[in-house]
Amino acid sequence: MFFKEQRQNESISKQYSKKMMQKGLDVLVDVATLYRVGMETGLSNPLSIVKSVKRQLVNQQKGTLFAGDVLNGILDELVPPSTKEMNTLSENLKKKLSEKYPDVTELHTKEETKAFVDEVLYFLDTLDVPSRLKLTSDRIVEDQNVEYDKDLDSIYCIFDRDWKSFKEGQYDEVLSLCNQEGYKLIITNPCFEFWLFLHLPEKCLCTLNTEKLAKNGKVKGKSYIEDKLCENLKLLSPPQSYTKTKYDSEFYMQNLVQAISNVHHFSESLLELKTVPGSNLSCLLKELQVG
Repeated sequence: MFFKEQRQNESISKQYSKKMMQKGLDVLVDVATLYRVGMETGLSNPLSIVKSVKRQLVNQQKGTLFAGDVLNGILDELVPPSTKEMNTLSENLKKKLSEKYPDVTELHTKEETKAFVDEVLYFLDTLDVPSRLKLTSDRIVEDQNVEYDKDLDSIYCIFDRDWKSFKEGQYDEVLSLCNQEGYKLIITNPCFEFWLFLHLPEKCLCTLNTEKLAKNGKVKGKSYIEDKLCENLKLLSPPQSYTKTKYDSEFYMQNLVQAISNVHHFSESLLELKTVPGSNLSCLLKELQVG
């Protein structure tokens, strides 16, 4: 599964994996959050990501990787103080590696990939850059060499309907490209917090203003739906809390059936989700037999 916001969705995706393991479905289904490719400016929008996914899968089927893609995967694991500093770090790394490993360089074997990764990690160590996970060349090489069989595997591209990075024309292109390549497109409009909100008791839905939800403007420094989520979580017994980097994913797993029920009050059509609040994430969960 490819996430636009890997860190934000990672916690709950691990809970989905745990749920499948409990049902004995982990033998048939492997849920892996792959590295989001493309750290350059302008590559964070869903259209660019889907195109990058296509390119990465084509390369993997050929048995090759590009040095630039592997580098982007490593950068996505770092915890920089700001996006600006991440961009600076990215450019410095690419400049340092460009002579020996230009972006177009193909890495044909795990040994070649490991040698490249070792050089990147050595440079990061000299800068004392923190990472979310323990970065080792063996783990990174293993993660980058994900096997994909078009006849057996399914690709899910999971995005928020973010008006800032997901322009109207791009939405149509993403939908068309996913249909063309056989990828399964999952959209939540307006954003991930709305999907979390759906896990609350049905009575909480009446606290939402449909017009404000569609616009999802700022309220007290938060988006409208994030503010409503926090507000209603505090009223639960026992109370819950939410921030983008910290929330109780187990609570949402326990109320997953409620979310799948509540979403029926909103749109689940990909064509409608372009402009109307809703989500088709329940389609994925039902297919994985999580819900």
